[in-house]
Amino acid sequence: MVQSTWSWVSVVLLLVLNGCAGSGETVMLYPGTLPADRADLAVSQEKLTAIILPFEDQRLEKGAIGRRTHAGGGYTSYAVWNDMPGYVIAQFMADYLKQKGWQVTVALPGESIGNGSDVDAVISGQVQEFSAQAMSRSLSTEVSVKMRVALQARNQRDGSVARMSLHGSRANKVVLFNDRDVQEALDAMLKDSLDRLMADAKVEQGLLQVK
Repeated sequence: MVQSTWSWVSVVLLLVLNGCAGSGETVMLYPGTLPADRADLAVSQEKLTAIILPFEDQRLEKGAIGRRTHAGGGYTSYAVWNDMPGYVIAQFMADYLKQKGWQVTVALPGESIGNGSDVDAVISGQVQEFSAQAMSRSLSTEVSVKMRVALQARNQRDGSVARMSLHGSRANKVVLFNDRDVQEALDAMLKDSLDRLMADAKVEQGLLQVK
């Protein structure tokens, strides 16, 4: 009887693992800014008008930003819009700064920007790392995300350049995994990175500077 029970358990486990096998499909992720804290919105500070250029993709491997390895074998790839993490991060940053009261637009890929008098700063950058990984086992999935982006903000008034960086990582384990868990990890990492960047930056007389 015990042997028969274990045989059924083995069959069920095999079916579960086979059902969790990856087929090599690609899942699109759409990072979006998290709601701003009310306390943060209440802080009064000088605002800027800025244009963000889509960040240059300097990752060693272009295309997908990562993959999920399934417990039953195989994988699922993760990608962002048009395989352009630099544009996605720039848009996330623009939405974040709008929540701070800034007037921000993201230039289209390849669009040239002149020295417009109505713009305080032009922000550019280079994506050196932006990845999302998920490792599924029989009872849980480990999710990890990383990023590193070098930023340059050129003040149009005097030509000075403020050099900053976005960097961060997150890792957590979930029992009932959904691809949404990966996107939420990216959202949280991006917001935390921008929170730190804003804590290290200051705006004085229409100029963006590093403290």
